[in-house]
Amino acid sequence: MLYSGAEPHIPGGRGSRRRLEAHRQEALRHFYKAVARPLEPGDTIVSLGSGMCKHEFRRHIERHQGLAGRVIAVIAAPRMTDAELIACAEAIFNADRSGTPPGAAEERTRRRM
Repeated sequence: MLYSGAEPHIPGGRGSRRRLEAHRQEALRHFYKAVARPLEPGDTIVSLGSGMCKHEFRRHIERHQGLAGRVIAVIAAPRMTDAELIACAEAIFNADRSGTPPGAAEERTRRRM
């Protein structure tokens, strides 16, 4: 599990707010690059997280890392323990192989581009 450490989104504003938001976006770009670096074109990817970062990460890897079409799901999820993350991944990949959707409690968004 990796956490960006970026501050929450800072809406609009002038001066220092704009600079803080620009700094946040730059920190996230560096984080996305670091996370995406070990990914390879044959990998199957699931992006989990809270907020919008999971969608921003998907867009980043599809546009800048040459991994378009490799993201099979984007799922809203709170912070998880390692065991919870492994169980979630197993459920997603087993469901993807069998063609059956994961449990109704999961929010699953297929790539729509």
